[in-house]
Amino acid sequence: MGNDKAAASVVQVLRAGDVSADDRMDYWHQVVADKCGRHAVRMPDGIDHTDELWLGTAGGVRIDRFVAARTLRADRTVRHIRQDPDRRLCKVHVVARGSATVAHNGRTAVLAPGDFVLVDNERPVSKRMEAVHFVTLAFPKTLFPLCPDDVSTLAGLRFDGEAGLGGLASSFVRQLVGLLDTWDEGEGVRLGAAVVDLIAVALAAQLDRDASVPPDTLQRARLVQIHGFIEERLGDMDLAPATVAAANYISVRYLHRLFERQETTVGAWIRRRRLERCRRDLADPALRTLPVSTIAARWGLTNPSQFSRQFRAVYGLPPTDYRRDATGG
Repeated sequence: MGNDKAAASVVQVLRAGDVSADDRMDYWHQVVADKCGRHAVRMPDGIDHTDELWLGTAGGVRIDRFVAARTLRADRTVRHIRQDPDRRLCKVHVVARGSATVAHNGRTAVLAPGDFVLVDNERPVSKRMEAVHFVTLAFPKTLFPLCPDDVSTLAGLRFDGEAGLGGLASSFVRQLVGLLDTWDEGEGVRLGAAVVDLIAVALAAQLDRDASVPPDTLQRARLVQIHGFIEERLGDMDLAPATVAAANYISVRYLHRLFERQETTVGAWIRRRRLERCRRDLADPALRTLPVSTIAARWGLTNPSQFSRQFRAVYGLPPTDYRRDATGG
């Protein structure tokens, strides 16, 4: 399909409803144990056919989304840790919906929507989830710019996902599931590293130790913040470098310096993200009756002929041909 290089980062989507009701409980026990790290899993209220586990990656970072309609309990003991090849990871659990209680590192974090907790995968943990939508980042400790003592200090604490840097980090992690299939492979690698940096900056702020975070980490975290702002406003016709800079309390000059790290400009980044959103909508059979010009306009691209030229330059086909090949009609 031309030179379309958008790489779907989704590794797998597993649903309880994929198997018969008789086999569902055993199947889901195995899925959770295999894909979420070694745990003893209990579902005292049974399992719903809508329960789902979504597995994705962004570079060296794994992003999991777990959806459970009922109660789920998962305990990770010393025995599980010894058997787990992924034990040398850090995990950040973010509650998008429902509630969860995470007992870890001698602490108990009671999490409401938006809240998150850092987990050291080399230590036992117990999780209790109620009708939850749970997003997890998992990454090697070597990618984390905080020292081991800081990880020990922070593991098991509840972080507020509604305010300050914690709110920013939580919001972006919750957006990741919907964004991963709109980034190409190289962008995904940078995204994974940057979101870990953003988490590190939010946690360092909790320690009141911002100065201990390397300057490069702070810059990458700021870039993630700006990417999130842009993603939320791609349909805004007034989105431009000046508005992005003002909303993020930086100068336009500094904004351009940040994007130089990605070997692009702010304007080019906005245009590419808009085109990628259009590409995804054009490939959606549910939107097949929506005119191409309407799809372009909803993402801020209101000049049809210019949109067609830009789309073809990136994806190798005019938008109408891309839609025909992607949807079969």
